[in-house]
Amino acid sequence: MDFNVIELGIGIPFTKDSPTEKINFKTSYLFTHNDERWNSKPDRQSFFKEKIEMDLHCISHVDAINHRAQNKIGFKGSKYESEPSTYQNGADTIPIIRGKALMLDFPKFLKVDILKEENEITVNLIEKCLNFQGTGIDDYKIILIRTGHIVHWKNGEYDKYFEKEVGLNVEAITWLAEKNIIAVGADNFAVENIPTKENSYSNFYPGHKKFLGEKGIYIIENLDLDDLSARKINRFYFIAAPIRFKNASAALINPIALL
Repeated sequence: MDFNVIELGIGIPFTKDSPTEKINFKTSYLFTHNDERWNSKPDRQSFFKEKIEMDLHCISHVDAINHRAQNKIGFKGSKYESEPSTYQNGADTIPIIRGKALMLDFPKFLKVDILKEENEITVNLIEKCLNFQGTGIDDYKIILIRTGHIVHWKNGEYDKYFEKEVGLNVEAITWLAEKNIIAVGADNFAVENIPTKENSYSNFYPGHKKFLGEKGIYIIENLDLDDLSARKINRFYFIAAPIRFKNASAALINPIALL
């Protein structure tokens, strides 16, 4: 059986000079094709090898459950009082995230290029978008949210990308968390509205508190959903295989949609 495959990830278009502390990307070279070491080798065959230092949260990734805690306590009472090397529920425990996925394409529904950053995604807006797309939500394991925010990343506007974003409000976060989902993702850096409007639940990353801390639902960040939108596709099979580092707070992914 053959499938059409659409990549949904963003890679590393930035360099060490990209102007934001959020990236923390460095490259050093262990050896290159120009090294004198190769001059004496048969046929002067040479090899190139580099080392990359980067923030695991700065390109397409899945947050590990241990990424978030409150008073040093995480999901199901996990305690994070000792060295990070002992933290439970790290990236090494993230499964291959796969299943029927639904993309909520809010810009297409609202006939805009990008949602306004001062707005927020509510349950009412989700329900209207579902009606526009002609589908329900209960049959899907993975919910992806398109806001259009990724355009700032594509334009190299990294400071603007990480400054603030439109996303789920607390009501929508709570509503989604009660669905039978294993993951929620978005084309922004945190899925929730940043900055979060005043509320009685949490004013500081409420989506992470609810999804990671209380429900064990994985969060997928920094997705590129524009190709799906251009093709008018919002239902598909999603696969993201994590790169697992023990006890790490996130796993890099190259997520794909199978059609």
